[in-house]
Amino acid sequence: MPQVNLLIISNDVVGASMAGPGIRCYHLARSLAGVAKVRLLTPNECDVEIPGVQIVTWTRRSLKEAFAWADVCLSQGLGVDMYRLLTFHGRHIFDLYDPVHIEELAHGVAETPAEKTPTTPLNVLYQLSMLMKRGDFFVCASERQRDLYLGHLLAEGRMDARLYREDPEYEWLIDVVPYGVPEDEFPRDLPRPEMLAEDDELILWAGGIYNWLDGEGAVRAMPKVLAERPRAKLVFLGTKHPHPGVPEMEGLARAFRAADELGLRNSNVFFLEGWTPYSERLKYLALAKAGLTLHFAGLETRYSYRTRNVDYLYAGVPIVTSAGDEFAEIVASENIGEVCECGNPEDVARKILAVLSSDDRRREIVANIARIRDRWRWSEVAKPIVEYLARYDKTPSRRSALWFRWRFLCYAIKKGWFFFRTGGFRLLLEKLRYKIRG
Repeated sequence: MPQVNLLIISNDVVGASMAGPGIRCYHLARSLAGVAKVRLLTPNECDVEIPGVQIVTWTRRSLKEAFAWADVCLSQGLGVDMYRLLTFHGRHIFDLYDPVHIEELAHGVAETPAEKTPTTPLNVLYQLSMLMKRGDFFVCASERQRDLYLGHLLAEGRMDARLYREDPEYEWLIDVVPYGVPEDEFPRDLPRPEMLAEDDELILWAGGIYNWLDGEGAVRAMPKVLAERPRAKLVFLGTKHPHPGVPEMEGLARAFRAADELGLRNSNVFFLEGWTPYSERLKYLALAKAGLTLHFAGLETRYSYRTRNVDYLYAGVPIVTSAGDEFAEIVASENIGEVCECGNPEDVARKILAVLSSDDRRREIVANIARIRDRWRWSEVAKPIVEYLARYDKTPSRRSALWFRWRFLCYAIKKGWFFFRTGGFRLLLEKLRYKIRG
């Protein structure tokens, strides 16, 4: 295999405290360092090290230098300098594991029209359209997502009869790279959090609370759980996203209000301040008797891939999740937890109790998790990217940089028109000033 210079660009914080996108970039960089020279660009001053990986803070200058150095670039595409992306001389792998355009719709449901206009996803769609035209290889997190993006690629003219004859599944163009679990075994000898007594039963929510997640439903399930398991405690690990650009959402406020209304806050329901550091989350996972992932029925759920579920797999924690996404089907088919109805706290409570009340049931689930866990190791799930890098050659990309400069101009005009329609000249000028200042 030729030694490839691989640039990975994270649009989210990578460090001691990090959320899904940053964690994914961290582990992909770590897994791919054995097959390529890896440089990871992050939007923050990174306070962790990755063996064999050069980590650089993302600036205009470092981005320009990194693109000049790289043979292949792996990124989510969104939030990156679009001109640099489109005119990059090498090969692009776009990671589409987070369907942001659908996520934006779910986010806007809880916002007022003044704060979030109905047309906001159009801006993301303009960018996604350009990525579909530019990308040489795409990865996503599930087969459902792959179907979604195959439709996008078909609409953008990326398929024809010749290519269909060569590979009717189009795996050469887009393949599945799920969220993974670390290579090392889960550590068990960890300190107990101060809030938990020896006989407490921890129900863990291992992430943030966003508008498309039902944190309120988890809280409202607790009175019924406590009637049978009075030592149960529900702990939410994240209330403030580590990226400063991610706002506090209405979904979190609803969960706060429910806990206050039921008188459970800081007694049987705990919201940890800020964002629990990545290594610190392990001591909660080690003690958890059940791991919660609750969401609402809808398009966002259908195409989501809940990363917190993979943490539960890593730690061997029985999963209690809402129906509707692809991971819920895995939970049911592999018998690694319980699946409940969306938006039904009574059913959530029943499924939590089914796990807490039976030692035999928990042992059965833990054994099933151990049986399938290795399928989710990062070294295993990253294989499609490794295979792409193995067949990489330095022949020019399928279209010239000049063609993409033209496409960028079209994209910039569309985006400018979007900002003008959304907020008039004032918003358009504000965005231009922000872009010029970098």
